[in-house]
Amino acid sequence: LGSVLAISLRKGMKKPAAALRCTPTASAADQELAHDKIYQKTPRGIGAVLKLEDGFPLVVTPLVEIGLLEGDLILSATNDGNQSTDFFGGDMTTTIDTLLGEPGSDVSVQIIRLDPETGEYRQIKVVITRQQLWIEKEE
Repeated sequence: LGSVLAISLRKGMKKPAAALRCTPTASAADQELAHDKIYQKTPRGIGAVLKLEDGFPLVVTPLVEIGLLEGDLILSATNDGNQSTDFFGGDMTTTIDTLLGEPGSDVSVQIIRLDPETGEYRQIKVVITRQQLWIEKEE
């Protein structure tokens, strides 16, 4: 009979983001476990590549339209529960743990952005709705 392949597939994607094989007689619990494993391996968060610069997380590449621009420095973040985390001098693990979250949940970030017209830095609040992230590898 073969095996059943549980996949997480983005609309329009040619290849699955994650896959897990189950036997045809997999119980409901095993099917639930397969679904959970796929979900755990698929990233969820704000959709930006960050690096530490001058003590702050710096946006290197925003992956999706989220309101952040390349070069923005993230000062702090406030989660749905109004728990605020300052990032200056912190590590990337704290930053990532704060910005990751369930799709549909919001995180408010305070950023510093260079205004290209005036050459001055501005502090801006951006509210980002976290989402399921689909990162497609180049072939």
